[in-house]
Amino acid sequence: MKHKLLLIGIVLCALILRTFGMNWDSNQHLHPDERFLTMVSASAQVPHSFQDYLDPTVSTLNPYNFGDFNFFVYGTFPLTINKLTAVVYGMDSYNGLVIMGRFLSAVSDVGTLIFVYLIAVVLEKHRRFHMWLKYVATFLYAIAVLPIQNSHFFTTDSFATFFVTAAVYCALQFFYESKVKYTVLSAILFGLALGTKISSVYVLPLIGLLFLFGLLSRISEHKRKVRDLPRKLLKLSIHGVIFVVVSYIALRVGDPKFFETGNILNVNINPQYLGNLRELLYLGSEDAVFPPSIQWLSKRSIITPLKDMIMFGLGIPYFIAMGAGVVVAIRKKYKELLLILLWMGGFFLYQGTQFVLTMRYFYVLYPFFAILAGIALTEAFKTRFREQWKVLFGAILLSILVWPMAFMTIYTRPHTYVQASEWIYENIPHQSVLIEEHWNDFLPLNLPENETGPARFAGIFTIRELPVFDPDSPAKISKLDAELRNAEYYVIANNRGYGSIMPARERYPLTAEFYEELLSGHKGYTKVAEFTSYPTVNFGFYAFEINDQWADEAFTVYDHPRVLIFKKKR
Repeated sequence: MKHKLLLIGIVLCALILRTFGMNWDSNQHLHPDERFLTMVSASAQVPHSFQDYLDPTVSTLNPYNFGDFNFFVYGTFPLTINKLTAVVYGMDSYNGLVIMGRFLSAVSDVGTLIFVYLIAVVLEKHRRFHMWLKYVATFLYAIAVLPIQNSHFFTTDSFATFFVTAAVYCALQFFYESKVKYTVLSAILFGLALGTKISSVYVLPLIGLLFLFGLLSRISEHKRKVRDLPRKLLKLSIHGVIFVVVSYIALRVGDPKFFETGNILNVNINPQYLGNLRELLYLGSEDAVFPPSIQWLSKRSIITPLKDMIMFGLGIPYFIAMGAGVVVAIRKKYKELLLILLWMGGFFLYQGTQFVLTMRYFYVLYPFFAILAGIALTEAFKTRFREQWKVLFGAILLSILVWPMAFMTIYTRPHTYVQASEWIYENIPHQSVLIEEHWNDFLPLNLPENETGPARFAGIFTIRELPVFDPDSPAKISKLDAELRNAEYYVIANNRGYGSIMPARERYPLTAEFYEELLSGHKGYTKVAEFTSYPTVNFGFYAFEINDQWADEAFTVYDHPRVLIFKKKR
């Protein structure tokens, strides 16, 4: 009974961490991907019938059929679930869809946690790992920072990670038992994962290897004759056909937009969707002048995602425990663990050598990081020094907890955009000319009426856009300087501009120099305000902030950006 209560406690802890501060941006919609998905969801309508839903040419949930959403590269399954849930609970509004989407994102990640628990259970059962593995691994996933942060966003990532982890669990069960029900379940979950995020296809090699080695292991275990090998390969082929057919049907249900028509016998992919994917690949390349991708010009393959994972996604103690788990898993020589490690290593090497290295692209690895760290920590209980280990174990868990607790403090404060907006309304005269950077939300935000005063609107200021991401040229710098001369304040909403451009000096030598002069006070402007919401470690008697501005841009610019405000010198 106490073990059940422990699991319930861990699940509740995970849910609290993922839903605390859920309205972190005070209904300002400050995550651009989330904002786009909300716009699509708000414009969508529930189809008249399930048949209409399955037909991409008429479905009112297909973004290509309404509004101006000709570029859409996400899977639609999370949007469909969010729309239907919002309609049922009376939250089918712009604000309501965001909050419901964030809640479902959090619930999805708690679902991932449940499958971390279940994977640990089967490892305990079949490989005699310590009975505490399932609880330690589950707890470690509950407190992992990257999943906590992404659970606060209505994006497709937490949904995709849930379906991928669940599909791997079913494939692992097949590895041990080779039952058709696990083939069908794994296929359904894999199809829905593709309908959520197309990059979920990268888990297919792991699923295939678990299926293959699960069947081949039966041959060696039962010492069958060589002539039984064709029968086993035939059985594998049958399972493969079942997997493909069921995955296909699940994908058609999860994301009908994926296909050209509603005819189940027509397997052609929607050409518009294929065109969108090709355009996305270009926008994520070094040749494209796409503001969110500028940061990657100065980043190093493998090193950058590894650094972000160690320092921000997991935290140093957590990463060390995970690394120790890798060593233990290799030494155990269990086939299923070696297959998982092979897939993890291959996925990391592939993704870590792409041009775009954002942290969320590695999100799908985090459930397995938790399991590996749990293996390392619990296997130590089997040592002859287990009494002393109990004290060390507690100290390690506390050290791991420091980073997620520090990160959670950002949700205890108003968003920095809201803080900066309040300051602008109170300190900058009406009709002042503000210059702000292209591709950012302009400040001040429109603020609703509250206990501190009436509603306030940005229209009382003149706001001009600064094209900092345009290709470098003397004409560009002249334009930037002219805007500075004609303005009174320069508002930098986050580090997307200077944080990306200054390190990319080969591409932006003139703009990098422009920023250096601005930040050093040599452009005729001086900094008059700065707003930050850094993760904070607070021991009661001592507290300090962790400056994470050098992390992957997406880790900071959405929920805790650094805002700088400069005023023209008189």
